[in-house]
Amino acid sequence: IVVSLARRLREANERISRQSFQTVQSRVAGVLKQLVDQARGEGSGGDRDVVVVATQADIAQLAGSSRESASRFLAVLERAGVVSQGRGRLTVHDPDALAGYVY
Repeated sequence: IVVSLARRLREANERISRQSFQTVQSRVAGVLKQLVDQARGEGSGGDRDVVVVATQADIAQLAGSSRESASRFLAVLERAGVVSQGRGRLTVHDPDALAGYVY
């Protein structure tokens, strides 16, 4: 129980620190990177074109931002060719490019 509690406290502290010191773009890119890593761990996707099943609202909530702010940044990523958006899912075409947006 103590190990689990310590892990959750560490995660909460990291999340608070990210929300305090990172930009919305950096947080959204970080969340997308985590979701891509999770999808890869579950066997979905290869090196490129990883499908992430999440809505803009889900991503915004995980990043601690408004849906509108997350949507604007996702549109920037889409214009750059890093992602493409569909209903309730995002296809990340260049997962390695996300690291360039995380500060």
